Amino acid sequence: GVIGVSGASSKRPKAPAFVFLSTPKSNWSNLQTIIPKVLHLSVVDYPFVNPGPVGGVPSDSGILVQFELYVRWWQLNTFLPMLHFLQPPTLYPLTKISKVAKKLKSIRKDIVNPCLLTFSNGAMQTSLPVIRPLWMLNPNDSVALTIDDQFMIGDSILVAPVLEEGKRKRDIYLPTGSGKKAIWKSGFNGGNFFKGGRWLRDVEAKLEDVMFFIRQKNDTLPEL
Repeated sequence: GVIGVSGASSKRPKAPAFVFLSTPKSNWSNLQTIIPKVLHLSVVDYPFVNPGPVGGVPSDSGILVQFELYVRWWQLNTFLPMLHFLQPPTLYPLTKISKVAKKLKSIRKDIVNPCLLTFSNGAMQTSLPVIRPLWMLNPNDSVALTIDDQFMIGDSILVAPVLEEGKRKRDIYLPTGSGKKAIWKSGFNGGNFFKGGRWLRDVEAKLEDVMFFIRQKNDTLPEL
Protein backbone atom coordinates (compact mmCIF):
# COMPACT_ATOMS: atom_id res chain seq x y z
CA GLY A 1 0.00 0.00 0.00
CA VAL A 2 0.85 3.67 0.00
CA ILE A 3 1.26 5.51 3.28
CA GLY A 4 1.63 9.08 2.18
CA VAL A 5 2.97 11.83 -0.02
CA SER A 6 5.61 14.37 0.94
CA GLY A 7 3.19 17.29 0.92
CA ALA A 8 -0.40 18.03 1.96
CA SER A 9 -2.80 18.44 -0.94
CA SER A 10 -6.00 16.90 -2.28
CA LYS A 11 -4.54 17.15 -5.77
CA ARG A 12 -1.51 15.53 -7.29
CA PRO A 13 1.49 17.20 -5.62
CA LYS A 14 3.90 19.11 -7.77
CA ALA A 15 7.08 17.20 -8.56
CA PRO A 16 9.47 16.35 -7.06
CA ALA A 17 7.22 15.25 -4.18
CA PHE A 18 7.70 11.57 -3.30
CA VAL A 19 5.04 8.96 -2.71
CA PHE A 20 6.13 6.56 0.02
CA LEU A 21 5.24 2.90 -0.20
CA SER A 22 4.24 1.36 3.11
CA THR A 23 7.43 0.05 4.70
CA PRO A 24 7.81 -3.58 3.56
CA LYS A 25 8.71 -6.39 5.91
CA SER A 26 11.94 -8.16 5.06
CA ASN A 27 10.92 -11.16 2.96
CA TRP A 28 10.96 -12.31 -0.65
CA SER A 29 7.22 -11.88 -1.15
CA ASN A 30 7.42 -8.19 -0.33
CA LEU A 31 10.41 -7.71 -2.60
CA GLN A 32 8.29 -9.08 -5.45
CA THR A 33 5.55 -6.49 -4.85
CA ILE A 34 7.76 -3.44 -5.31
CA ILE A 35 7.85 -3.28 -9.12
CA PRO A 36 4.06 -3.65 -9.63
CA LYS A 37 3.39 -0.98 -6.98
CA VAL A 38 5.92 1.47 -8.40
CA LEU A 39 4.65 0.96 -11.96
CA HIS A 40 1.03 1.47 -10.88
CA LEU A 41 1.86 4.75 -9.16
CA SER A 42 3.98 5.88 -12.10
CA VAL A 43 1.24 5.48 -14.68
CA VAL A 44 -1.34 7.29 -12.51
CA ASP A 45 0.88 10.38 -12.47
CA TYR A 46 3.14 9.91 -9.45
CA PRO A 47 6.59 9.79 -11.06
CA PHE A 48 8.64 9.89 -7.83
CA VAL A 49 8.26 6.88 -5.56
CA ASN A 50 10.18 5.94 -2.42
CA PRO A 51 10.15 2.12 -2.35
CA GLY A 52 11.43 1.83 1.22
CA PRO A 53 14.83 0.74 2.52
CA VAL A 54 17.07 -1.86 0.93
CA GLY A 55 16.26 -5.22 2.51
CA GLY A 56 12.96 -4.07 3.95
CA VAL A 57 12.40 -4.05 7.70
CA PRO A 58 13.23 -7.22 9.68
CA SER A 59 10.68 -8.54 12.18
CA ASP A 60 13.19 -7.90 14.96
CA SER A 61 15.48 -4.87 14.94
CA GLY A 62 18.35 -7.06 16.09
CA ILE A 63 18.11 -9.41 13.11
CA LEU A 64 20.31 -8.89 10.07
CA VAL A 65 18.48 -9.19 6.75
CA GLN A 66 19.38 -12.41 4.92
CA PHE A 67 22.39 -11.66 2.71
CA GLU A 68 20.95 -12.90 -0.59
CA LEU A 69 17.68 -11.02 -0.02
CA TYR A 70 19.62 -7.88 0.87
CA VAL A 71 21.72 -8.06 -2.31
CA ARG A 72 18.77 -8.68 -4.64
CA TRP A 73 16.83 -5.86 -2.97
CA TRP A 74 19.79 -3.52 -3.35
CA GLN A 75 20.11 -4.44 -7.02
CA LEU A 76 16.45 -3.51 -7.60
CA ASN A 77 16.49 -0.26 -5.62
CA THR A 78 19.68 0.88 -7.36
CA PHE A 79 17.53 1.68 -10.40
CA LEU A 80 14.72 3.48 -8.55
CA PRO A 81 14.55 7.22 -7.79
CA MET A 82 15.31 6.89 -4.08
CA LEU A 83 17.95 4.55 -2.65
CA HIS A 84 18.41 4.36 1.10
CA PHE A 85 19.32 1.89 3.83
CA LEU A 86 17.96 0.91 7.22
CA GLN A 87 20.74 -1.64 7.74
CA PRO A 88 23.98 -0.35 6.14
CA PRO A 89 26.09 -2.66 3.96
CA THR A 90 28.94 -2.40 6.48
CA LEU A 91 27.05 -4.78 8.79
CA TYR A 92 27.96 -7.65 6.45
CA PRO A 93 31.41 -9.25 6.22
CA LEU A 94 33.67 -7.25 3.93
CA THR A 95 34.64 -10.36 1.98
CA LYS A 96 30.98 -10.89 1.03
CA ILE A 97 29.75 -7.35 0.46
CA SER A 98 32.69 -5.42 -1.03
CA LYS A 99 32.38 -6.69 -4.61
CA VAL A 100 28.62 -6.16 -4.62
CA ALA A 101 28.91 -2.67 -3.13
CA LYS A 102 31.60 -1.55 -5.58
CA LYS A 103 29.59 -2.68 -8.60
CA LEU A 104 26.29 -1.18 -7.46
CA LYS A 105 27.88 2.11 -6.44
CA SER A 106 29.47 2.42 -9.88
CA ILE A 107 26.24 1.59 -11.72
CA ARG A 108 24.24 4.05 -9.64
CA LYS A 109 26.73 6.89 -10.08
CA ASP A 110 27.77 6.45 -13.69
CA ILE A 111 24.68 5.01 -15.37
CA VAL A 112 21.53 5.36 -13.29
CA ASN A 113 21.86 8.84 -11.79
CA PRO A 114 22.39 10.66 -15.12
CA CYS A 115 19.42 8.80 -16.59
CA LEU A 116 17.21 9.54 -13.56
CA LEU A 117 18.12 13.21 -13.78
CA THR A 118 17.22 13.41 -17.46
CA PHE A 119 13.84 11.76 -17.07
CA SER A 120 13.06 13.46 -13.75
CA ASN A 121 13.40 16.83 -15.46
CA GLY A 122 11.11 15.55 -18.18
CA ALA A 123 8.58 14.29 -15.65
CA MET A 124 8.28 17.73 -14.07
CA GLN A 125 7.51 19.24 -17.47
CA THR A 126 5.38 16.55 -19.11
CA SER A 127 4.18 14.21 -16.29
CA LEU A 128 5.65 11.25 -18.17
CA PRO A 129 6.78 8.61 -15.66
CA VAL A 130 10.40 8.26 -14.69
CA ILE A 131 9.95 4.55 -13.99
CA ARG A 132 7.91 3.00 -16.79
CA PRO A 133 6.32 -0.32 -17.69
CA LEU A 134 7.75 -1.96 -20.78
CA TRP A 135 4.57 -1.41 -22.78
CA MET A 136 5.09 2.37 -22.76
CA LEU A 137 7.91 1.88 -25.26
CA ASN A 138 5.41 0.37 -27.71
CA PRO A 139 1.78 -0.07 -26.59
CA ASN A 140 1.27 -2.45 -29.53
CA ASP A 141 3.82 -4.92 -28.16
CA SER A 142 1.41 -7.51 -26.76
CA VAL A 143 4.08 -9.35 -24.76
CA ALA A 144 5.28 -6.18 -23.07
CA LEU A 145 1.74 -5.63 -21.79
CA THR A 146 2.05 -8.79 -19.67
CA ILE A 147 5.40 -8.02 -17.98
CA ASP A 148 5.30 -6.85 -14.36
CA ASP A 149 8.68 -8.03 -13.05
CA GLN A 150 10.78 -5.76 -15.28
CA PHE A 151 10.72 -2.00 -15.75
CA MET A 152 12.41 0.86 -17.55
CA ILE A 153 13.98 4.16 -16.58
CA GLY A 154 12.45 6.44 -19.17
CA ASP A 155 12.92 4.83 -22.56
CA SER A 156 16.63 4.17 -22.06
CA ILE A 157 17.39 1.51 -19.43
CA LEU A 158 15.59 -1.80 -18.99
CA VAL A 159 15.92 -3.54 -15.62
CA ALA A 160 15.18 -7.23 -15.04
CA PRO A 161 16.08 -7.99 -11.41
CA VAL A 162 16.11 -11.41 -9.79
CA LEU A 163 13.35 -11.53 -7.18
CA GLU A 164 13.26 -15.17 -6.06
CA GLU A 165 15.37 -16.88 -3.44
CA GLY A 166 18.12 -19.12 -4.78
CA LYS A 167 17.41 -18.25 -8.39
CA ARG A 168 20.44 -18.00 -10.67
CA LYS A 169 18.66 -17.79 -14.03
CA ARG A 170 15.71 -15.84 -15.34
CA ASP A 171 13.85 -15.13 -18.58
CA ILE A 172 14.04 -11.56 -19.84
CA TYR A 173 11.83 -9.89 -22.43
CA LEU A 174 13.30 -7.13 -24.59
CA PRO A 175 10.50 -4.98 -26.06
CA THR A 176 10.29 -3.37 -29.45
CA GLY A 177 10.28 0.38 -29.93
CA SER A 178 7.54 2.49 -31.46
CA GLY A 179 9.13 1.95 -34.86
CA LYS A 180 8.86 -1.83 -34.40
CA LYS A 181 12.52 -2.13 -33.51
CA ALA A 182 14.92 -1.54 -30.65
CA ILE A 183 18.54 -2.47 -30.06
CA TRP A 184 19.63 -3.31 -26.52
CA LYS A 185 23.10 -3.61 -25.03
CA SER A 186 23.52 -5.85 -22.01
CA GLY A 187 24.90 -4.13 -18.93
CA PHE A 188 26.36 -7.44 -17.72
CA ASN A 189 28.06 -10.55 -19.11
CA GLY A 190 30.15 -8.88 -21.77
CA GLY A 191 27.87 -6.18 -23.13
CA ASN A 192 26.28 -8.15 -25.98
CA PHE A 193 23.75 -6.57 -28.35
CA PHE A 194 20.21 -7.85 -28.91
CA LYS A 195 17.26 -6.89 -31.08
CA GLY A 196 14.00 -6.10 -29.32
CA GLY A 197 10.81 -8.09 -29.61
CA ARG A 198 12.30 -11.30 -28.24
CA TRP A 199 12.76 -13.37 -25.11
CA LEU A 200 16.13 -14.23 -23.68
CA ARG A 201 15.61 -17.56 -21.96
CA ASP A 202 17.44 -18.83 -18.88
CA VAL A 203 19.85 -15.91 -18.69
CA GLU A 204 22.50 -16.63 -16.07
CA ALA A 205 22.02 -14.41 -13.03
CA LYS A 206 24.75 -14.94 -10.48
CA LEU A 207 24.22 -13.23 -7.14
CA GLU A 208 26.62 -10.43 -8.06
CA ASP A 209 25.02 -9.92 -11.50
CA VAL A 210 22.88 -6.83 -12.04
CA MET A 211 20.47 -7.54 -14.87
CA PHE A 212 19.96 -4.46 -17.04
CA PHE A 213 20.10 -3.36 -20.67
CA ILE A 214 20.74 0.01 -22.29
CA ARG A 215 18.78 0.99 -25.37
CA GLN A 216 21.06 2.08 -28.18
CA LYS A 217 20.81 5.53 -29.67
CA ASN A 218 18.64 5.58 -32.82
CA ASP A 219 18.10 1.82 -32.30
CA THR A 220 21.12 1.00 -34.43
CA LEU A 221 24.09 -1.23 -33.81
CA PRO A 222 27.34 0.69 -33.26
CA GLU A 223 29.93 0.55 -36.00
CA LEU A 224 32.78 -1.81 -35.13
